[in-house]
Amino acid sequence: MYILADFIESLGNLDSLFDLEEQVILHLRKSFQLVVAEYLRQLDETLVPSIPAENTFINRQARTIEFMFGAVNFERRCYLRPNGSYYFPLDEQLQLEERKRISPYFKSVVAKIGQTTTMRNTAAMINLASQTDISAWSVDRIIRDMADTVKTEEKSSEEKLVKKRKVENLVVVPSAQRVEFTIDRYHFVKKIKQTFGLFNPLVDKAVKSVSLYDQNQLNVILDTFESQIKTDKELESLRVLRQYLARNWQFIKSPHDRGFMRVGKLGSVESSHRAYTYRMKKQGKVWSEKGLEAMLKLIEARVNGKLDKYLRGGLRKLQELTIEIATESLKTLSSAQLSNKHHSKHIGVLSGKIPVDAPTSSPIGAMAKIFSN
Repeated sequence: MYILADFIESLGNLDSLFDLEEQVILHLRKSFQLVVAEYLRQLDETLVPSIPAENTFINRQARTIEFMFGAVNFERRCYLRPNGSYYFPLDEQLQLEERKRISPYFKSVVAKIGQTTTMRNTAAMINLASQTDISAWSVDRIIRDMADTVKTEEKSSEEKLVKKRKVENLVVVPSAQRVEFTIDRYHFVKKIKQTFGLFNPLVDKAVKSVSLYDQNQLNVILDTFESQIKTDKELESLRVLRQYLARNWQFIKSPHDRGFMRVGKLGSVESSHRAYTYRMKKQGKVWSEKGLEAMLKLIEARVNGKLDKYLRGGLRKLQELTIEIATESLKTLSSAQLSNKHHSKHIGVLSGKIPVDAPTSSPIGAMAKIFSN
């Protein structure tokens, strides 16, 4: 390919491995921007035979789409319908929204990163990786759009289910005759590890004794750990742990051991809520109702392992191509050939001279006399 040949020829001007990698990325971006622009132009041409005869061709108008590999500038045909409305066949074919510049794949990347950090940080990360200039406000808008896409795909997926799973009993009563409290494994294991230290061999033994509800064995392990303590801080930490276990010992026994035969995993909601709280709380975060709902919808889809499926399914619908074009011509395109198509003619810098022998009565002569003095 000529594009590859052009790049290889430019390697002679590089001074370091840093420069090499930088130029590879820049050249690849530029090359594929040009190739995709030409691809879209050709695709636009293939749509001409399908244009109704009553529609009038007006002109070709430029449009820019921001991809992850950079901005692509291309021209497409504009037509006038008999009812007086203008339209672009290529835009309708690709379902490109009016005044929207971000590609579907780009939006999916923004939606995924936006769940892990703030809108401002997301914009900074995207701009660094893609060499674009997206704003935090744009990130927020994309997050909301992608949440709508996920919501639509989720609803469509649910409608396809033949049979939904139902629980046998679901009861919330504020005046229950019997209330059972329990502490899930996560909490007491966390307390023990914080006190003993992550790499202390006594941790596994202590956890096992608690799981077996063996208080005598646990006391032996706690006494053994106390003999290893060297600081007052560690001693205080152990005292707090003893109090915690003594205070909650009756709640540590599993519901199954208490006679409840059908009990799901405990703490599943509490341990899973971190995916939400880490993104939604603290750091002075303030959410609007719609923004909050959009972020929760995306996080929910990710936690359930459905985000990629929903985004891919929903966004692919915006770019399905039913027309094939010949790509052989794209293989011989050179950067210079493609670049020349996008250069507009301009006057540039004008050059001239002031003669020193012009008559002093003329403006040029008077100016020459001033400069000569």
